[in-house]
Amino acid sequence: MFDITADKSFDLNQTHDYMLSIRISPDGFSFSVIHSSENKLRTFKSTPIKISHEKFITRRFTEWLDTEEITGKNFRHTEILFYTEKFVLIPETCFVREKSAAIFHHLFENTIPFAFLDNQLALADARLLFSVPKQLNQFLQSRFENVPILHPLQKIATMFSPSENESRVVLYLTPQSFCMLLFKNSRLVFANSFVVSTPADIAYFVVTVLNQERLTREETKLYLTGDRLQVINAESVLQHHFSSIVLPDLNPDVVFPPEIQGRPDYPLFIL
Repeated sequence: MFDITADKSFDLNQTHDYMLSIRISPDGFSFSVIHSSENKLRTFKSTPIKISHEKFITRRFTEWLDTEEITGKNFRHTEILFYTEKFVLIPETCFVREKSAAIFHHLFENTIPFAFLDNQLALADARLLFSVPKQLNQFLQSRFENVPILHPLQKIATMFSPSENESRVVLYLTPQSFCMLLFKNSRLVFANSFVVSTPADIAYFVVTVLNQERLTREETKLYLTGDRLQVINAESVLQHHFSSIVLPDLNPDVVFPPEIQGRPDYPLFIL
């Protein structure tokens, strides 16, 4: 567990001026606080936790939340980011919310009750449908009233959207898996997750998808985001396959103080 890292000007009693972002995933929890008007990161904390099964994530998260005083404060804006490998991209013209459960039961094994949420992806004219443990969703709805629950890919798809006529691959890496977004001619045409054991697996899946889409590695720019160690390991292999790899160390729209940069828990990209 890492201690909270804060900008010198951070004031716990002025949270009504700040935006709180909480990230929930099977590999741990984190939060970041950004000053709304200055767009400056005020504080950040990450707590790595290994969760062996989805059914335990609600209990572990509520325990963690109770230990973090800052999450009980009132903020100008709060958002929840929930990472799961179980998601599917559905064209807007085909999306019917009442059929979400049927789609998931057909595509994925569900060992516990789930709630099904969707985020709109304008660049793809589609919905990103994903599952959240039902118990966790109920807790979040009661604890954070009217707070949006987003899949990280929803924000990544917007932040990394390419310019016109550009092909771009964005990878969001975690210790056990990665998500891949493929943009072609400024449109999102592919979104999927892959479970991997080695960085070589990542290279295999990415190259395979590009071949299916008839894109060359030379004309495709590759962006790596997510867990710092996984990004570094993946880059060491992918650099032999791609001539253009970008590690977006910082969100260009947010000011990052030196107190927060360089920590071992500091991700290569904060949403």
